[in-house]
Amino acid sequence: MNHQIPRNRRTRIFQIAVVFLLGAIAIAAWDVRPNIKSEAMAQIPDTALQRKQMIDEQRVTNELLTRILLHLETMPIKVRSVGSDERKDEAPKRPRPVLIQDGK
Repeated sequence: MNHQIPRNRRTRIFQIAVVFLLGAIAIAAWDVRPNIKSEAMAQIPDTALQRKQMIDEQRVTNELLTRILLHLETMPIKVRSVGSDERKDEAPKRPRPVLIQDGK
């Protein structure tokens, strides 16, 4: 027994068009595939430049820390304790240190 569903002409033309378009898309996708190698090479960072920038920043940081250390070693710093004696009934609080620099 042959139980085929009759197809009308419009459905048949639509199916042929879909198959044709799918074939055209497949050929276009296969033919116009991206060049993966060139895109991957464009994303590789310049590690030598990054390393040089990091070393330069470390040098700047070291120079700044050296200046701070030199300042702390050579400049006199006086510390004066400022306390509050207004409330004697409370527990004594630690006085806050105040930095006073000579010459500046």
